[in-house]
Amino acid sequence: MQRERARRVVVSALLALVVFGSWAYAVNFHDPGRRLVAALSQGLFSFAFSLVVMSITEATYARLAGRRWQVPLAVAVPVGTSVVGAALVHLAARTPSPGLTLLGPALVGAAYQTAYVLHLRRRDDRSRDDMQKGLPKEALERGG
Repeated sequence: MQRERARRVVVSALLALVVFGSWAYAVNFHDPGRRLVAALSQGLFSFAFSLVVMSITEATYARLAGRRWQVPLAVAVPVGTSVVGAALVHLAARTPSPGLTLLGPALVGAAYQTAYVLHLRRRDDRSRDDMQKGLPKEALERGG
């Protein structure tokens, strides 16, 4: 289970590097001398921070298990942390268009976090239903 979770986190981070670094390169077209710096800043930040954000997501979701605000906070806390962190990185890097540079990653990140947390919720619901049916834990981990 831990290996699967770690693999998901690393794949997410690699995708973030490529997608969001490319986005930053594209939206900073008007400053050819700085666009590569913007792309590298966003790509490397997205990679590193995806590792952190996924950990925050998992921890927030687990900590709020069974509570009313579990899903919204498990999305909002990592997304908010990510946007603020990225804004600080781009201010430091003097990115020519920080708002546009952050727009894509913020929207995609929020959508991804929402889908990820809803997947965790569905997984928990299925697990709870299967436990009520009396299926052993080993069968649940194998998927049925």
